[in-house]
Amino acid sequence: MDSTVESTVESTMGRDIHLNQRLSIKGELCTVKYLGSLPCWPDDTAVGVEWDERAGKNDGEYNGDKLFDVTRRQSGSFLKLSKCRVDEKRLLSTALMYQYGDSANVEEMKIGKKRVEIVGFDKLQSQFDVLRVVSLARMCVYELDSAIQLPKLESLDLSFNLLQSFTNVLSFIECLPSIQKLNLTGNRFDDKPCEAMCTVPLVSLNMTMTYPGDGILKSVHRCLPTLEELVLCDNAMTSVNDEIGQMPLRSLDLSMNRITQIPSVSHTVKSLNLSFNEIETLTTLLTVHHSLQALDLRHNYISHWDEIDSITTHYPRLTRLRINNNPLFASIPIEEAEFEIISRISSLERINGHDITEKERENAELWWLSQWHTSHPKWKELCAKYITATKPSNLRYRQAVTHFG
Repeated sequence: MDSTVESTVESTMGRDIHLNQRLSIKGELCTVKYLGSLPCWPDDTAVGVEWDERAGKNDGEYNGDKLFDVTRRQSGSFLKLSKCRVDEKRLLSTALMYQYGDSANVEEMKIGKKRVEIVGFDKLQSQFDVLRVVSLARMCVYELDSAIQLPKLESLDLSFNLLQSFTNVLSFIECLPSIQKLNLTGNRFDDKPCEAMCTVPLVSLNMTMTYPGDGILKSVHRCLPTLEELVLCDNAMTSVNDEIGQMPLRSLDLSMNRITQIPSVSHTVKSLNLSFNEIETLTTLLTVHHSLQALDLRHNYISHWDEIDSITTHYPRLTRLRINNNPLFASIPIEEAEFEIISRISSLERINGHDITEKERENAELWWLSQWHTSHPKWKELCAKYITATKPSNLRYRQAVTHFG
């Protein structure tokens, strides 16, 4: 197909549109992947976009020709430039005023070369001085400016905006002396690594659906030394690089990715979420992790009981486990599956979201003994435990004692 590719065009609304630009079109976020001509629109420019969330009509193909790549299947579309209604993008200060300021007495203020709407600036600044939690989700914010000070801000939600520079994010939060929690879900950053180290007390960072490259992940590791909780959900990750694995976190969420093996993580990590991945085996673990207390393995491909036994070996202090919706449990009742797990992992205090009572553990272990797992390493340990028990009238107890004897 004969097509002319362009790098920048001007929309009917007077705004430049360029390749790899982030846009919001009628409230739907997308990335510009193609600008050029198509035979079906000889008098118009075609804008090829990849939608973040909504369904598209193709994979970036036109009449069999691949014009751009997409991350998700059927997330691409071609739009006529003349009919492309792009939502107005905002500076952070403008979004703050729309969301939290008084709508009266709107004035215009020049910041550098940009003009922003501002509402009684002195009055507004005094309002912003006391804000501790701010949410600017889906506000078409494309740049973080420091025209408004937020000295007491502890939690900032910037999810589903048009941010592309991670350097801009790090520079901005350096101006937030009290910031502890930052949500960047749904933004898409270029992969340029950052060098400057942040001195603010940021402890929680959510980067769900940001599809970070190695450059960004290295920046997270290098520039955010106080981070304790990192969320990297739904990023199409197949593995975890060394930079993230070595971070001294307390909590790491890697759910809804394409990870096939349990990653090696820092011994400071106490909570690890790997739900909705593609993990089949746990026996590839090479080290013992003495600090991990909570592990989420729901909706994976675990199909052998040997994998459950390896949990005890590699995570001896594990107290909370979620592991339902794996092939291993497809053919047995959930109660029996949990009894099996409780009996095999003696350190557990919670299973699949509920506490394990003393009575439930006893019932589980006695049931497990009645299944005659005589070759299992736990068999002698549990038999010895219940031989000295004070409930000889229990039928399953008698069966266990008789068999052990």
